Amino acid sequence: MLSDGAILKHIARQSKRQAGYKQLVRELGLHGDERRELNDHLHKLVKSGALIPVDSDRYALPQAAADQNLVAGRLTMHRDGFGFVIPDAKSLSPALKSKLAGDIFIPPHQIGNAMHGDLVLVDIQNVRPDGRAVSSVPSTAPIPPSSASSTTAREETMSRLLTQRLRKKS
Repeated sequence: MLSDGAILKHIARQSKRQAGYKQLVRELGLHGDERRELNDHLHKLVKSGALIPVDSDRYALPQAAADQNLVAGRLTMHRDGFGFVIPDAKSLSPALKSKLAGDIFIPPHQIGNAMHGDLVLVDIQNVRPDGRAVSSVPSTAPIPPSSASSTTAREETMSRLLTQRLRKKS
């Protein structure tokens, strides 16, 4: 009888802590109904978060993914083709946890065949801070040109205009 624990132990003994479906069938010596049972166990383990699907038929332990800058999470797609992955806290290594703040942006050309709501594995290649525009200053605002004054004066003017604009909104 095949159990979740036996599957997880077998995958944990692999050098990269990941294994494919066919590899598991071969190494566990499964035949007939046992193969279907393995498939059911794998899907149940993925749903519970004990395994992460790496490819269409490869599975990894969440801790193994954390060791390789891989993060598991749920993909939220936008209609324009890009998406955001909401990281699963269990799959984050302490080093990545301190660097990541929020969701992970995935550009359209990096989505692959993943769909909205899928549990995905994301390879973090570089971590950079994101920003957002809080307010904009109209282009007709009297900002001194850079040739006539220093950069500091221009920054002070921008800061003053933004502060005035925020006060008007509140």
